[in-house]
Parts: sequence; structure tokens; C-alpha cells
Amino acid sequence: MMKNFKVLLGAALAAIPHASAHYFFPHFIADGNFTGYYEYVREDTQGYMPYKGGYSSDDFRCNTGSQEFASKTGVYNVKAGDTIGFGTDFNALIGHPGPIQVYMSKAPGDVREYDGSGDWFKIYELGPEKFSSDGIEWGATGIGNFTFELPSEIPSGQYLVRIEHIALHGAGDWGQAEFYFNCAQIEVESDSTAIPGPTVKIPGVYDGYEPGILFYMYRPWIVNYTMPGPRPYPEAAAPNVTASGVSIAPTATPWTLPAVTNFPSSVSVPQSSALLSSSARMSSGSFVTSTPLAHKTSSFVAASTQLTQALENAVTEAPAVSLESKPVQAIYSESSASVAITTASFPTDETCGIPQTVTVHETVTVSTASEEPTCVPATSTTTITTTTTVAATTTGIN
Repeated sequence: MMKNFKVLLGAALAAIPHASAHYFFPHFIADGNFTGYYEYVREDTQGYMPYKGGYSSDDFRCNTGSQEFASKTGVYNVKAGDTIGFGTDFNALIGHPGPIQVYMSKAPGDVREYDGSGDWFKIYELGPEKFSSDGIEWGATGIGNFTFELPSEIPSGQYLVRIEHIALHGAGDWGQAEFYFNCAQIEVESDSTAIPGPTVKIPGVYDGYEPGILFYMYRPWIVNYTMPGPRPYPEAAAPNVTASGVSIAPTATPWTLPAVTNFPSSVSVPQSSALLSSSARMSSGSFVTSTPLAHKTSSFVAASTQLTQALENAVTEAPAVSLESKPVQAIYSESSASVAITTASFPTDETCGIPQTVTVHETVTVSTASEEPTCVPATSTTTITTTTTVAATTTGIN
């Protein structure tokens, strides 16, 4: 009786989430379905021990000895755009600092026979959330099960999905970064004919000297981190994650700043006929607008529509007219807008970004800076220049 009680107690304790120094990812998650232990994830002989060095080994694909388990592992059917993810062993919570990344590789046929020697591309990454005088706060810290959206651009076929967490607590010396990684086997249903990229080979994706892998984390002045590997598909986030609004650490401590990731997306604003016809009446114009960088959102439509309407009203009156106060809310990540402009003011106290100054001739393309939102009045003044320049400032408008 006592023996059975101990067994039941051990099982109950294992079900309680707990921070863990070592962990692995034996559970595949798809649209809320938490699958069984190594049911759709290839087992390996590495267990809970971290993988160090070995960047040139085939074992770096799906972990040590995993190929022998491939034929015994199921293949989970998903649709492009589904929510998928991974779960840790026994509800372990990630305790080590470092990023999570997810790669995919399409099998030429049956994924259960595929050794991962083809092309790989990244579809997901979770890096720093904040920078502070105490170091980096990581998005992966304290989580056990995590999900993300499988890009709708993924073509149909069978794939390996490789999850990796890179633990950086000892990564100040080459070969001491700890890798925790596994591969799930899936089949994707999709109408997409896209070709994902950029692609890499595994081994070959890292050599251990990348600034995000050979990384000494015990410094109070860290204000950026470079995500290892290629840019993720399809959003292509820039690898360098930065502390908002600074290029060097603040001198006053303590300090904490949110992490900002660049997304080089683009949204065009259609020009109305009034704007186009009125552009001949002005030589050129310039304006200042707030341009934030949201971490996950890319939508410039609401802001650009208001800007376009306000500018159209200004053009129909005169090249140097001051408009009534109109709130302008920019809620995009990194976007561009093409509009013809003249003099206009858009005071607002919304919180949405840092200022960017753009000088244009007839039309302007505004590209955002990688800063956390802080809103400023948007103003336009008439100029006679015929060139286009973009200058960003992090100190606001005087």
C-alpha cells in the first residue's frame, strides 16, 4: 500500500509545473490537442541532457539517435494556418535564459524515412522581452507549453518541425551554449504554392561563433541581442533585437526597457484623385509623424486612412493651411505609406511611436524605426525640395 502511494504521489508531483534546469519537448500540440509522450515527436537518446557543440554533426538535426525512432513515430495532419506548438516533459518550466526557435524541413516523400538532410527554414522565434540593468528578460523563461501559428504560406507536404531552446547561462565560451531540441513529424494540407526561405542546412546553420550563441550574458549594459540563424519565414524579422529608444545602456540604474524587433513589411496607402490633382499646386512638402514598432502586429491601415483624409482636406484649401486637431493612431510594426502632402497638423496624445521626419516631392514613403511607441504631434510644412530624405529621431519634436 505504501509503495502504491509513493507511485501515485510521484505521478501527481510530476503533473505540477516546475522550473527545470534540463528539459526536452516530447509533446506536439495542434489546435489545442496536447499529444502523447513521443507520439508525434521523434524520441532520442540524449534524454534531458543538453547538447553542446557538435554543430557539424547530423545529430544536430533532431538530436542524438533520433533517426532510429523515426519510423516508430506518428505523422500529425495539420492545415497551414493552424496553431501548433510543443510541450515539455512532465510540465517542466524552462528555467535557463535564451531564445526559442522553430525550423521546418520538407521531406521528399514519407517523413518517417527522412533524415533531415534537405533544406531547413525558420518559421518562429521567441527572443528577449525586456532589457534591464539586471540583464535580459526572455520570453521563454517560465513556460512549458507554447504555441504559435503555422504560416499559411507553407505548401502542402510532410515536414520535420524542429524546436530548439538555446540556453545561454554558460555561453561565454565556445561550445558551452546548451541546446534542447526535438523534431515533430507532420503533414500539412495547404493550397499555397510559395517557396519558403531563406533556407539553411543542418548541420551548417551554426558554427558556434554566432553573436547570439557565443554570448556572455553577465553584463549590466546589454541593449541588443542577435537571434541566431536565418530570418523567419514569412515575416522576415530582423535578427537584431534592441532595447527601445537607446543604443547604449542608461547610466542611471535600475532601468528596464522593452525589447523591439524590426519587421520589414510594407503597406501602401491609395491616393485619392483630389490628392493627385492637387499635388501639382505644391512644389513639395514635409511632415513629421509618429512611427511605432509593435512586436507582433503589422497594420497601418487605420492611421494611413486618417492621414490621407486629413491631407486631402488640407490640399483642397491651400498649401499652407492648419487643420483641426485630429487623433492619429499608428498601430503597425514596420510599414510604409505613399501619400501626397502639404501643410497639416495632427496633434494627439495617443501613445504610438517615435517621430520620423520625411522630406518629399509630391509623394512620400515613410518607413518606421525600431522603437517602442511614444506619440507626438504630426506636422507638415511646405518646402521647395525635389528630393526625398528620411531622418529618424529618438528625442521627440522640439
